[in-house]
Amino acid sequence: MFKKSAIKMADKKMKIVIASLVGGVAAIVVLGGVIYLVAKHGPPIVWQKSKIFNTVIGTDPDLNRRCYATDKKVCDSADKVDLSKLGDNAPALVCGEDHLKKWGERGTNKPGHWCNQPTAIN
Repeated sequence: MFKKSAIKMADKKMKIVIASLVGGVAAIVVLGGVIYLVAKHGPPIVWQKSKIFNTVIGTDPDLNRRCYATDKKVCDSADKVDLSKLGDNAPALVCGEDHLKKWGERGTNKPGHWCNQPTAIN
């Protein structure tokens, strides 16, 4: 999975190895013989307007679905969003744990919910 051309940077306290992974780059920190995955960045989030839910929905490289939400709780109406200005750091409500903290349920287990629609982008 790692390419042979991994870049290694050393420090007295820790060693960081950056290697190319399938679909992205990961930073691995080795502290006291324990390996930690620090970051992974793959393809950018693709944001699309959903006619069904009248919102903007995106999916990140780890397949986490999210809706654009300026307050990070309520999905914004699609007609008020300029897709060309959205990127990976756009404020969003993410299905799963984030949705559970804000709404008391994950969204993924609720029939008809935008988090639970395999073809939400229509």
